[in-house]
Amino acid sequence: MRLQQEQAAIGGGTRTDIGTLSAYARALGTAYQIHDDDVVDGIQSGSRSIALDLTDMCCSQDEYLQEMAALNTREACAQLQHLQSSEAKCCLEQLSTAIDSGTLYRM
Repeated sequence: MRLQQEQAAIGGGTRTDIGTLSAYARALGTAYQIHDDDVVDGIQSGSRSIALDLTDMCCSQDEYLQEMAALNTREACAQLQHLQSSEAKCCLEQLSTAIDSGTLYRM
C-alpha cells in the first residue's frame, strides 16, 4: 500500500486524490466480489460464499445481495465526485456502471 501511495504521489496525485481512489477501489471491489461470487456464481451453481439469515427481512437473499452490491457501487461512484474531470475518471465511472448493470459479467 505504501509503495502505491508513493507512486501515486509521484504521478501528481494529492493525498486527497489517493484517499479518494482508495475509497473508490475498496467500495467497487466489494461490489464486484458480492456480485461475482454471490449473485452470479450463486445463481449458476446454487451455492454462495456467504450464508445470510434473512428471516426478519422482506426480501430474498438474491435481492439482498444485489442491493448490497448496488449500494457499494453507488458509494464508489460518490467517491469519484471528488476528482477533477478526466479521461481516467470517465473510465472509472464506466467500470462502475458495468459492474452495477452486470454488463461486465457478460463480456
